[in-house]
Parts: sequence; C-alpha cells; structure tokens
Amino acid sequence: MKQGMRNLSMGIVLGLVLLLHGHDSHAWRPYDKAIQKKVANDPLVKKYVKARHLGNGHYAFSSQFKNDRLNRMMQQCRGGFFTCAEGWKVFRGKGRPGLAQFFADALRVAPWRKDGKWVFKLNTGYPRTGYLATEAIALFGHKQAADLLAKTIDNQSKLSYLLCRGKFQPYVSLWRLGAKHKLDVMIKGLTNHRCTTRHVRELLHRLDAWTLSKAQKKKVLDLCVETIFPSAESRLQQSIPACAQYLGRVGTKNSDALEFLVKFSGGGDTPSAFAARRTLGNLSHRGSKKVFRAALKSSFRKRQRSARVGRRVRRFTIQTWAENQKNVSQGVALAAMGDRYAKKALRYWVGFLRDGSFHNTSAWAYAFNEAAFASPKGWKRIRSILAKAFKKGVKLLRKRPNHKRYITQAAINLLQHGDKSALKYVMKVIRGNDMHEIQEVLSGCGSTLGKDAGTRWGPRHLRVGKGGLSVKTAQKLVKLIRRKFKFWGSRHLKVHAIRAVLEIEARITAVKKRL
Repeated sequence: MKQGMRNLSMGIVLGLVLLLHGHDSHAWRPYDKAIQKKVANDPLVKKYVKARHLGNGHYAFSSQFKNDRLNRMMQQCRGGFFTCAEGWKVFRGKGRPGLAQFFADALRVAPWRKDGKWVFKLNTGYPRTGYLATEAIALFGHKQAADLLAKTIDNQSKLSYLLCRGKFQPYVSLWRLGAKHKLDVMIKGLTNHRCTTRHVRELLHRLDAWTLSKAQKKKVLDLCVETIFPSAESRLQQSIPACAQYLGRVGTKNSDALEFLVKFSGGGDTPSAFAARRTLGNLSHRGSKKVFRAALKSSFRKRQRSARVGRRVRRFTIQTWAENQKNVSQGVALAAMGDRYAKKALRYWVGFLRDGSFHNTSAWAYAFNEAAFASPKGWKRIRSILAKAFKKGVKLLRKRPNHKRYITQAAINLLQHGDKSALKYVMKVIRGNDMHEIQEVLSGCGSTLGKDAGTRWGPRHLRVGKGGLSVKTAQKLVKLIRRKFKFWGSRHLKVHAIRAVLEIEARITAVKKRL
C-alpha cells in the first residue's frame, strides 16, 4: 500500500514537472514589454497571429493562428509534414495553394529575445512552426526557399540556439533543393558543434555528389583532419565515418588523412574502423594491402561440411575464411584493389552449398554490404562475382524462400552501383505487397541516409550518374514510387517514400545541372 502511494505521489510530481517544463524547446514567449511591442507590430506576425493589448505596455498573443485551417493542419502535422495528410497531398501533386508561402513566412527569423538570441517569428502562433518549416519547405517549395533556409544557419548564434539539435534539417533541405550556391554558408556552419554534429554527417554523406571549389575542398579536408579525426570528444568522433567516406569518394591524397585512416582501420568492429577500411580499399592504399592480406590469410581454414544430395547426405571438404564482419570488410576492400586471393574469399562468402543454402548467411550480408561502398573502379573488379551470386540466389528462392531477406538486401546493395538485374528485382518489390520489404528498399534508396551503415543497406543512397543509375533509370524508379505511394497505408512507409524520392531527385538534379 505504501509502495502504491509512493508511486502515485511520484506520478503526480512527474506530471507537474511535465506540465511546467513540457513546452517545446523551439517555442518562446516574449515576456519583456519592449519585445512584446516589437512582436505585436511586426507585419508578418500580424498577418497570422492574434495580439491583444492588455494595457500598461503588455500584449497577449494567441497560441493559435488566425486561420482555423492552419490550426488544424499544424495540430495534425505536429510530428512533421512528411507524416501527415497535408504533406502526402503535396507529394502527390494535390496540395492546397498558398501553403508554400506560409512555410516561407515560417522560416523568417528575428533577434527578438532579450538575451539577443534569434527566434522564428511565427513560433508565437504555434510551437515548433519554424523548425517544422525547415523540413517542409523542400516538399512544399518556394522561390525563396534556399535564401530563407540559409539565413537560419548563417551565424553561430542561430546554429547554437535557434536550431541547436535540429540544425541538420536546413542542411538536408538545402541539399534536396539543389542549393549548391549556399554551400559556403553550409561549410562555415560545420564548425559549430554545440548540441550535435549531425549536420556534419548529413552533409558529408552527400557532398561528393557536388563539385567543390579548391577552397571548399580544403575547408572540408581541414575540418576532418584537424578537428574531427584527432578529437577525443565522442560527439565529434561520431562524424569520423562520414569524413572517411567523403575523403574516399573524392580520392584524397592527403598524408595526414591517410595516416588517420590507417590508425582507425585497426579499431575492430567500430563504425570508424569499417569506414576507414572501405576508404583505404577505395584508395588502393599500399600499406593496407599487406595488412589486409595478412589478416585474411590468418583467417583461412579447411572444414568438413555435410549436404543432402538426393536421398543421401554427403560429406566434403571446403576452403573457408572467417565470416566475422571485420574480416569480411578487410577482404572485400582487398578484393576491390584487385587481389586474387581476396576474390577467392569473396566467392566463398557469397557462395552456396550443394543443397542450395548459403555457406553462411552473415557472410553473405556482410560481403554485399561492404561491396556497396566500393568505388566505381573497385566495383568493376568484383562485380562479376557478386552479380553471378545474386542471380543464382534469385533462382534458388523457390527452393529456399527463407533466403528472401538476404536476396533483397543484396539487390539493394547492387542497385547502389546501378546493376540492371537488381533494378528489376527492386522494382518488383515496390510493385508488390510486402510492406517490410518495400521499406527495406526505400531505406537503401536514401530514406535513412545520415545514419552510419551497419550490415544491410550499404551507404543508404543510390548513385546517379557515373558508377550508378542513369538519370533516365533513376527517374523511372521515382515515378514508380510516386505511383505506388497512395496504396501504402502505413504512415511510416509513406515517410520513407517521401525521403527516398527527395534524395534520388536531389541526385538527379546534381547530375542534370552539373552541380
């Protein structure tokens, strides 16, 4: 009984705490009289928000917009405009006119806080309005969208206090809009590490798709080599994989960068170690060849296996290499450098037993995932091995339906290099009714880009142009996702679809406009 009363008391206290402090961190209230007057007389605020003069210089601001339709929309879309019906209508080309202007207005900022910190003007009408607009504007569109987004990240105060943990979203939206002309502002903001460094990862995972000036390249290189790589701070260390991937994609020859990558590559099963091995493989780093080959040879074993052939169970000897992810990552990197011994190991990892089952399901997943990170040049060296294994896997699906998730994962990995067989398989999945499989495909197409890759989806985006899908093929894939969108009843799946399409379209834009 006492315990129950204690729990009840704690529940009441917790409820009061949430009531008092549960307002969103992006909301603000202009308590100072001078600031209240500025807000009440601002033309933009007056356009949307009710302000009532209370006398003695004080004003009361409504917690809602004047327009009831806006209120209902903001209430329904409080989790973001990719998650609600209004955003889905826009994605399907059926959105309400005028909303783009509302989101453009919602991005307007002012230094109204008494402490000098910046605020979104329309947050007086509804909490999080400005922050939600940083994502929504890329979907709803506006001719001034890029300018307005850039103005939310153009100084340290805005990054630190206006956006804080959400500062990655203007970066993603500027990318989706193809706003390369704002890249200098974006790069400058990469030095702001207050609250989070997610904006660093989000940009670097995409940045190789744009052509940078010599000065811009140097700034990014210096950020990685002078700040992120040597840091002992966990927040900065989270960006090591993104830096490594970017430097590998642009073919860095910087000696300090290479020395750091060699150091990270021996880090066991950490994201930084995997990223470093992939990059060293893409760069055909000479010193790493010897290390990777020695590790691969030490993992070699001969084993006895059994398989049912007809009515009999037969035993036979096979050559094997350890199937752990670290070993596979080194082996695939080495194979992409053209090493014959590593190619032999790769054939084993993506091979089959005589009864049609995989040698090892984990090895299959690791190998295809690692291969997805290969450079176009490295991919050419290992493509035939993986393409052959994939085709055989598809044929064996009738006998081995339990292999389906692994075949789908392989298709996603191959599609990231523009493989035609994988494209055919993936489009069949999108036309189908397996919602889990469709989500897997959308994740590999870019809906989860920004997260460091694990063991399934590779770099989590599709290459468009050199080493990937042609613009025409990418557009065909986008058209199919848009057409199937209305038939997907899952809110979660719809969010994945919108993000994947915006990501693919941004890469199409980068190629077509030669950004």
